[in-house]
Amino acid sequence: MQPAEDRPYDPDWYFGFLGQANLELDANPGHARQSELLRELYRRFRRNAEDNDKRLLQGDELDAFLDAVRRLAGRFDPDLLAIRQQGVPENFRRYLLDQCAGADPVRIEMRSLMVSGDELRCYCFLTWPPHSSASLVVHYSGPEGERSWTISDHGLRQTFRYFGRPLVQYQAFDFGIPLSDCPPGGRLWWTLADRSQALPLEFSTAAARLAPDLGIRYAEFDRFALRAQPDALAVVTPSARLWWRNEASAFAGLLRSNLGLTATVKEGGLRVLYHLTRPWFGRRLVLYYDKLYLGGDNGQHLFEFAAAQGDTAKHRYVIQPDAPGAGALRRRGLRLVNASSPLRKLYPLNAYVIAATSINPLGQSGLNRFERRWFASVIRAHVVCIQHGLTVQYIPQLQARHIDNTERYYCASPVEVANLSKPEYGYRPEALIPAGLARFDSLVPDTRPEVLLCPTWRRYVANDAPRMGQVRSRADSFLDSDYFAVYSRLLTDPELIKGLRARGHRLTFLVHPTLAAQTSDFADRVAADPAARSVVTVASSTTQGYVPHLKAAAVAISDYSGVQFDLAYLGRPLIYYLPEELPPSYPTGDYDPARDGFGPTATTVAGLRDALWEILDRGAEPAPAYRQRVEEFFYHHDRRNCARIYADLAEVYHLD
Repeated sequence: MQPAEDRPYDPDWYFGFLGQANLELDANPGHARQSELLRELYRRFRRNAEDNDKRLLQGDELDAFLDAVRRLAGRFDPDLLAIRQQGVPENFRRYLLDQCAGADPVRIEMRSLMVSGDELRCYCFLTWPPHSSASLVVHYSGPEGERSWTISDHGLRQTFRYFGRPLVQYQAFDFGIPLSDCPPGGRLWWTLADRSQALPLEFSTAAARLAPDLGIRYAEFDRFALRAQPDALAVVTPSARLWWRNEASAFAGLLRSNLGLTATVKEGGLRVLYHLTRPWFGRRLVLYYDKLYLGGDNGQHLFEFAAAQGDTAKHRYVIQPDAPGAGALRRRGLRLVNASSPLRKLYPLNAYVIAATSINPLGQSGLNRFERRWFASVIRAHVVCIQHGLTVQYIPQLQARHIDNTERYYCASPVEVANLSKPEYGYRPEALIPAGLARFDSLVPDTRPEVLLCPTWRRYVANDAPRMGQVRSRADSFLDSDYFAVYSRLLTDPELIKGLRARGHRLTFLVHPTLAAQTSDFADRVAADPAARSVVTVASSTTQGYVPHLKAAAVAISDYSGVQFDLAYLGRPLIYYLPEELPPSYPTGDYDPARDGFGPTATTVAGLRDALWEILDRGAEPAPAYRQRVEEFFYHHDRRNCARIYADLAEVYHLD
């Protein structure tokens, strides 16, 4: 039987739990039981978090649930909510604290620490007061005197959404402290502008490099080191003594973590194995990441190019052994990392550079949330983003610098650079490199009479991935979704089928890789329609990737998918099908396909047919106005993107 949270909708899983929680708090209000109930409550919200939005509760029903949660929150001890809880993120504890009268835990939540140029870059949340504006003051005192910097947030906010609503909002600060102004031998601390007391510091992510609650109190950077104190960071000179002292503290923290004997032995063994294998890995390991189960994206193309350059680095591509194309790469003698191997976690821990198409390559290598924080001080890889799709939508929650301490971001269009230059992303101009996308180098036309339908997915219709980088399981509720209804109706539309047959064209529906488990649902629907199955093919990009289909397309139909840019680069005529029943995957930001796209827009099946017939009847060529948009959109059209990216990496990180 499926767990309740995996069923399409079970109101008792939400409301029944709240009633039971109140009864249990009546019987046992102790901290241990409160912690258990807190984790159970968060599971209800996690199923409906921003990038996992199932939209299971809406309208009056959602209002009633949140009101009941507010009443339950008042029964938790505010002191318990103010401290870190295993399995409960800080933002959710903040949401509950906001419901508790008199709670005032003033502190700084440090989320990113990195060296950029001649600065120590910091990204942090002011977790109190909520929904207000304040200025921070950063202080330094040391042998050369005292200094201070007043930091404004410039209107920057970090919003966490649950159930499709912005329930938690923080005041975020992104700033740099000149290294020359904070030499070793001193300390850094933070205050509010109107208070003199130093604010307590929390470190909530691996990108913060420190995790004092887990015993990780010391981290080395390029030219100095930081040591965590309760309300300050000591700036110190790197030393073997401090390093070994931190290792002892890390193992002590592991023993205090209450993971259980088996997990404690496993994590401790992994850290020992890391130290033993560090000399074997060396300090020149460069890792490339795509979707582990798919490959074939910018990571693979850049890896193949870099591996052929004969530099001194060790180039490795991380992929599952059964992914499409993995066997062909092995037969060519290219060095791969088995993404299913028990030793896969050692590679990002030892990496010198990580080039990834998506966030969290550490998670893709199997490092869980605990491990990412427990190994934070030894993770010193330079992370660069080589992109999956062009970042033209407003998605700082997925692509901001502070998530992975991303140092360089390779862009294909000035539209991207304008979007990524917003303060929410945290990138300096010199970090946004106009080099292009690596996979564009392989986009050479191979036209066949194929009309390609390739929409993106919607988060609320898919199951969660069992693990980062793994294929999602089939969702039974998908058959009842608006997404399935919209595209099933299109694939079996009698007039569309008749028109395609008359013009000698076929339609291929390329299911998004995230929805690969639902491919059979569409295939079954087409197979049940005799007219449709003679013209329509349903394919999954997980079997041979996107590129062969993109190159073969005479005309393409998409929506918000990133493949629109690959198709435009190929010179393919494009139609945007944007039915009103399906909301965008993300906020459109400054780029709107209906306004800025490379082809006409349709919101109905009839409108789509009309646009398609017009293009096919004029020889499947883009209109001149759209050709001009393509020319102006991309920085480069020369298919030398891999060379530009590699040249920048080689220069900055001295790969040669």
